[in-house]
Amino acid sequence: MNLKSVDLFSNEFHQNPYEYYEKIRPHKPFAKVKMFNEDQYSWMAFSYEAAEAVLKDKRFIKDMKTVYPDLTDENISPIAHSMLFSDPPNHRRLRRLAQNGFTPQKIAKLRGRIEEISKEQAILMKHNRAVDFIEDYAFPIPIRVICELLGIPTEDRLDFQRWSTVIVEITEAPRYEEAMDEFIAYLQKLIEQKRLDPQEDLLSELIQAKEEDEQLTLNELYGFVILLIVAGHETTVNLISNGLLALLTHPEQLALLKEDPSLSGKRLMNCYVLMVRLNLAQTVGQVSLLYLWVNK
Repeated sequence: MNLKSVDLFSNEFHQNPYEYYEKIRPHKPFAKVKMFNEDQYSWMAFSYEAAEAVLKDKRFIKDMKTVYPDLTDENISPIAHSMLFSDPPNHRRLRRLAQNGFTPQKIAKLRGRIEEISKEQAILMKHNRAVDFIEDYAFPIPIRVICELLGIPTEDRLDFQRWSTVIVEITEAPRYEEAMDEFIAYLQKLIEQKRLDPQEDLLSELIQAKEEDEQLTLNELYGFVILLIVAGHETTVNLISNGLLALLTHPEQLALLKEDPSLSGKRLMNCYVLMVRLNLAQTVGQVSLLYLWVNK
């Protein structure tokens, strides 16, 4: 297999990445693979041992500005200011500033509202003869929760969802850049409003968070919001849709659940563990993307 022809962002790859892994893993613990376009490549680890070695080796870093000193706040992606692309000690600083917004008590308060949103989306599908489960149910739930968590005004949520969709899908460059520019301009105004008039929401808490006289910068706030969308949205969509797929492909489990709905909690946890294992297998395979781009 010509690894340079493997497009990690193609539908073909995501439909069945394990087919690629099985063919490559016996021959190459590391390989150079194509990224977003013809001029961007990265090194990928194809075995657990290779991935573990990379993760434990402090010579490998994630901070793009360290890798590329010429990058500035103006020409770097906003998510590069998030924990996802940070190394110690800055990673610890960002985590400390953000952690107060995610206490167990605050997360527990969301449970009831998440259940309401899930029921509302189900009701919206009820009278349709045919539905797209991902588009009509799995996709809207996490983005609605994220909107409420951040305190996005109701009248802005359709735009927020539109921007989020483009950002998560990483579509063609011009469309992505246009959506990102609009999104950042919107966030800048919203952050300024919440700075002057804080509300009981996560974004207001992040704006006011202080640790040893340090606060999140504007770019770091952008990065956190985008990280929340990417990490909190895509994973939830995949969990919901893959959970349904698991039930449909294991009809005996679906029958048990229909017969005794009280099993849903346990079944959901088992499904979650299964999905985590599947995603972990894929993540371990891709863990050394590392965003250390190499030239063609």
